[in-house]
Amino acid sequence: MHRRLVICAAAVTLFVVWVIARNSPATAAAAGEAAPAPNLLAPGGASGQPVVIAEGVAARALALDAHGALYLTSAAAPNRVFLLSAAHATPAPAYALAPVVGNGQAGSLGDGGAAVSAQLDLMADAPAQRSDIAVALDGTIFLADTRNSTVRSVAGASSTEPGIIRSVAGRWAARQNVALTGPAGLALDRAGNLYIADLAAGAVDVLHAGTGQLETLAHIAAPASIAVTADGRKLFVASAQTGAVVALDPATRALQTLPGFSPAPNALPCALGAATAEAANQPVCPAGLAVDGRGNLFIADARAGRILRVDAKTLGTSILAASLSAPGAMAFDAAGNLYVADQGTSRILEILRAGIAATSISLSAPAAFPAPCPQVTSPYTFCNEPQGGNTATAAFTLTNSSATGATAVTLAFNPSTTPGNFTIASTTCTATLPANSSCTINIEFTPQSVGPLSATLNVTDSNPADLASVNLAGTGDDYSLALINGQPLEMTVAAGGSVTFYAQVNPDSVFGLEGEKVTFTCPSNIPANTSCVITPCPANITAGTPSNFQITFATSSATTVAPMPAPGCSGYGPILTTASPGAPGPGLRAPGDPGVGAPRFPTAYVSALAFFALEILALWARAGRARTRVPLALACAGFAAVAIFAGCGGHGAAKATSATPAGTTTMQLQGTALDSHGNPLNASRSLHIILNVTAK
Repeated sequence: MHRRLVICAAAVTLFVVWVIARNSPATAAAAGEAAPAPNLLAPGGASGQPVVIAEGVAARALALDAHGALYLTSAAAPNRVFLLSAAHATPAPAYALAPVVGNGQAGSLGDGGAAVSAQLDLMADAPAQRSDIAVALDGTIFLADTRNSTVRSVAGASSTEPGIIRSVAGRWAARQNVALTGPAGLALDRAGNLYIADLAAGAVDVLHAGTGQLETLAHIAAPASIAVTADGRKLFVASAQTGAVVALDPATRALQTLPGFSPAPNALPCALGAATAEAANQPVCPAGLAVDGRGNLFIADARAGRILRVDAKTLGTSILAASLSAPGAMAFDAAGNLYVADQGTSRILEILRAGIAATSISLSAPAAFPAPCPQVTSPYTFCNEPQGGNTATAAFTLTNSSATGATAVTLAFNPSTTPGNFTIASTTCTATLPANSSCTINIEFTPQSVGPLSATLNVTDSNPADLASVNLAGTGDDYSLALINGQPLEMTVAAGGSVTFYAQVNPDSVFGLEGEKVTFTCPSNIPANTSCVITPCPANITAGTPSNFQITFATSSATTVAPMPAPGCSGYGPILTTASPGAPGPGLRAPGDPGVGAPRFPTAYVSALAFFALEILALWARAGRARTRVPLALACAGFAAVAIFAGCGGHGAAKATSATPAGTTTMQLQGTALDSHGNPLNASRSLHIILNVTAK
């Protein structure tokens, strides 16, 4: 018996210590609240003027590698790819053609062997439709083996199998869900994704660099030529058969026909030869495409013998060069010089500084926000945000693709942008960005006004020609809290009674379109022994339509007690005791902490615990007699019941020992905007109300 009493007393003591410690302010605060090789083609001539760099070369496809080496196919030597080396001289340059792919025989054999020994079956006999080539940054050559319905690659010098040819997509490659029929145009973005214009299938496909998977992006009539911006955000596709040139967004699959380049099926066929007056009045024959470092598009009009430039921002068209003869394939080098296959004269031309130099730095946008926000990445569009608030950050990746060394980086918004609407919240980018590395720029939308807002983030480096930019967009909206018309600002209630304020959320014509809601927080200075309940909470919002809600305050009197507020958007004023009128009791509700209610461990409970502890000790002193077992058991049970109730905090009515004090209290109700997923938009609005409590 003595042993049992000792165990019970020890357990009681430990439990009392644990409960008191758990309910102390310091413990409650801690629990749950922690929280290169040289360019072989030397430039010459004046800027914007075509210069002949090779004559007698019936070039069809053209491609440049990262070091400026020029690769081509020739109608005079089909089924081969050549490397052109040239030394400029007067009056004409000397040049040499070195075969790098194909032995000249039509066929499909050779995979796994040396590229120069492989059979190919290329299309090089039409002036506006050809088997294209593209060269990746690592030197890998991609080739549209059109009549073999295959795309093949030749490994670069840095590869583990340099010069080896393999089929990577199509008939002779591993089977995929997408089949190639007649691949013609090819284009590579900086990430290594290969875009394919399948002429025979009427499809535009992409071979993803990371997975090797082939995917169809769009269906276009007879696509022959294709070009892509370095960041891969926009594709341009031309159909020589119809005369159409379209822009394609790979992310959204949206197609846009460029102004002035609509389909014209009844136009004369594209043909070699000098431009004629009749041809000048015919629709464009888009025989080749190229994109410069700023995304401006260049179109070779084989019918009219000219090169057209389409501005990336305005989509306006101008003439870069004229008096050419059936210009076809084109390619830019890193300096912005444009190489053109002038097919009617069997020459290769160079137009110096025709475009903006390619930059070695790039900005890539993150995925768009989840629905119902707009799924737009160009410009990158943030979810709607109330004026004065801020969205979650969007992480943009800045990459230095240069192989020559570190780059000094400067981040700045376009000077014409209204300050403050978009903010760089943080960045991992330092003063310099090493070669072949990336850093992150975290941007948040912080609208200072309502309506559509936009900005451009520019990144420059130590190379004046380098510029990376990203266009940003978002819409600022707004809402307010107000009492319903006719509702008084001040209301009076006798202690023990309740009173309700009727209010509404007033959204503008935009707030609520993306599923926004408003949640509420009871005032932090609720009178003592008073509960606060707000319904509905949160309030659903319809744009442009007021949404009603109400705030009810229930007070206490000497004989009635304010009900414990329900969990949710509710609160409870501090408890007053008769021993200390007007002073808050232990365990006060923290401001903004809804649904806490009465103190978790009031003084009355401590007294009860002490009484039962003393009773147990007294019983222990008389433990030798068996008749003490029943009182001891009852004492332990009573203690446990009181202790458990005290520790849990209970529900129902708050155990106040005095009435809500009389007086006038000016309070501020807070409303906070939430997005459709319940995440705060960091934009609060307030509503002032006055509660006047009189003695009962």
